[in-house]
Amino acid sequence: MSQNKENNNLKWIQTETVVNMIIPNLSSEFSRRNSLEVIPGNWDTATVPLEFHPKAQYCRGRWSKGLDWPSTNAINYYRRMIRNNGSFDKCRNEVDVLNRFRILDLIYSEIQKSNALKTRFELSLTASPTDETGGIFVHFDRRGKPIFGWGGWHRLMIAKILEIPTIPIQIGIIHENFARDLGEKITNF
Repeated sequence: MSQNKENNNLKWIQTETVVNMIIPNLSSEFSRRNSLEVIPGNWDTATVPLEFHPKAQYCRGRWSKGLDWPSTNAINYYRRMIRNNGSFDKCRNEVDVLNRFRILDLIYSEIQKSNALKTRFELSLTASPTDETGGIFVHFDRRGKPIFGWGGWHRLMIAKILEIPTIPIQIGIIHENFARDLGEKITNF
């Protein structure tokens, strides 16, 4: 593939099309460093609905139902993940977790006011307008359907909850059948 991974991985997609996620044991095999790689096999059939994940559930509890963070089980989820891994989502302790949730509430409010998700370039997080590295991470299956790749959970859930029609994503891996169907159009799909 001729695309430059570092600065040409931005795509806009319909928010409602992201309904499944790659299963957890495969998510670690396909990280952001695999962005724009064409990969064969049946990896794209190993998916589950993203709404089953605790992050999706606590985001809905917080921003759809108006629950406080402790009532959503988010803090307990983070405690367990930190205990098992040493850190999680850049959090090492409960102070970090509470600060993260405070920031997420601010992000939610800002997106709610603007009714749009900004690209990482618009947020001054990258120098290139086509570089979405670190954004919502989405793979494409053999038919071109999006599969959530585990990066950008909170922004994705905010967009779903607020019914933001389109979102900027970092293109993850692309199934070889879809890439073959696209042919030369793959650089602009």
